Amino acid sequence: MIYAFCASVILAIIFSSVVAGSKFPTAARLPMQWGLNGKPTWSAPRTAALTFTPVLAIIVTGFFIVVAGAATHIAAIVVILFFAAHLLHLWLVYRHLMRP
Repeated sequence: MIYAFCASVILAIIFSSVVAGSKFPTAARLPMQWGLNGKPTWSAPRTAALTFTPVLAIIVTGFFIVVAGAATHIAAIVVILFFAAHLLHLWLVYRHLMRP
């Protein structure tokens, strides 16, 4: 049950990247980190920016599933946190790109 939940959340992360990639303007680079002043401090190529979190979520969640064994609920918490962080990142990128 936990495995199916984790897989579905990872699919949601991947789907959100695909949708964001089609909705964002055709910027070659997307911001990855913001400073305290609200401006991006560095950016990454579009493909890397949209695939970084899904790939990291797969690796880290898989690690927790394998290592945690009986405590797989930890993997579920981790994957939910990845999803929330990814949605925040996509929202910040969208907000930055849509500024006049």
